[in-house]
Amino acid sequence: MTPSPIRLPDPASLEAILAGLDPASADADLIPAISVAFPGSDFSLAPIEDDY
Repeated sequence: MTPSPIRLPDPASLEAILAGLDPASADADLIPAISVAFPGSDFSLAPIEDDY
């Protein structure tokens, strides 16, 4: 059986996901929201230190 193609995140889809998140909890909710929108892909968050 051939696996079905995976839909890759595109800018418009990511913007729609971000627009639906509460800013206060966006860090905690981002990965679950992207994972639901793009099943079959693994996502993680890599925090970076902002020197500004």
